[in-house]
Amino acid sequence: MIARLIGFALHQRFVTLAVLLVGVGIAGLLVMAWTRPARADEVLLDHLLADLEGFAGRHVEVAGHVENLRTGTSRRGQPQYTFDLSNGTRSVMVFGSGPPPCRTGATAVVIGTVQTGKRASQTVGRIDAVEVSCR
Repeated sequence: MIARLIGFALHQRFVTLAVLLVGVGIAGLLVMAWTRPARADEVLLDHLLADLEGFAGRHVEVAGHVENLRTGTSRRGQPQYTFDLSNGTRSVMVFGSGPPPCRTGATAVVIGTVQTGKRASQTVGRIDAVEVSCR
């Protein structure tokens, strides 16, 4: 009888521990899902340029040629850069922090958020880059 009681108590503790571990595992997965960076939508540069307002605020991945590379320093003294990401006829400005990862003429893949604004009643766009890689 005592052996049964001890066995039952151990079984209850095992079940409680198993439920606790499953709960911690699920909580861990939820935290990872919420803190993981948002996945960027792969977009053709032509499509982005044709509908800048439609992509405003979206996280995108887009490729093109680097033109008009400019470097500077932020107010806090950190390096930053801008360049035009071009399809050969039209372009969108890319803004990034740090040293420029690509040279003028290189093909760049940019991951970032599309920002838009109006200038002389025309929509202009910018991509705030999170990651830029060269091909």
